[in-house]
Amino acid sequence: MDAPAAKIESRPRRLQVILAEAGLTSRRKAEAWIAAGRVSVDGEIVRRQGLCLDAAGHDIRVDGRPLPSPPPVGVWKLHKPVGVTCTLEDRHARRTLRDLWGSEGDRLGLRPVGRLDRDSRGLLLLSNDGELTHRLTHPRYAVRRVYEATLAGPLHAGLLPILTAGVEIDGRRARPEAVEVLRHEPATTVVRIVIC
Repeated sequence: MDAPAAKIESRPRRLQVILAEAGLTSRRKAEAWIAAGRVSVDGEIVRRQGLCLDAAGHDIRVDGRPLPSPPPVGVWKLHKPVGVTCTLEDRHARRTLRDLWGSEGDRLGLRPVGRLDRDSRGLLLLSNDGELTHRLTHPRYAVRRVYEATLAGPLHAGLLPILTAGVEIDGRRARPEAVEVLRHEPATTVVRIVIC
């Protein structure tokens, strides 16, 4: 796993997000802690949901204890090998991302930005910035992903229309924006697939 590609500066965020980013709990549980009066900001109990502030400028405590120092926020690169499932926990998976990064990734609060199939290998971005991950993965933002895929054998003329037609997922047709043959090699064909 490579070092962070970027560090995002401190910025105002909702209190429950700050608690989750500190690694104490999930956002949903943080909201319950706030409602229960377990969280204080600058010595005052906060029960109002959605309070936005910059954690660096305030004394935030849970049950009277200060928040731990947050890990650096950023983006990491990981080469995912074949046989690893792009999830943190799966009782059916032989290996998950957590098996690759161990306790250091958990300490940093890493999450995958997108997915690769278990039988695929390649670059996978990881981040502990929830807002960035959301903007890169939510369909609303239409971020294009470009893949180079190596297919076994030649790409017969009849297969290209099948690739461009896409597949049905949950009752909806998902198709690539573009498919381009980059090169034919003796035992393989390399294609570029653009998905939005």
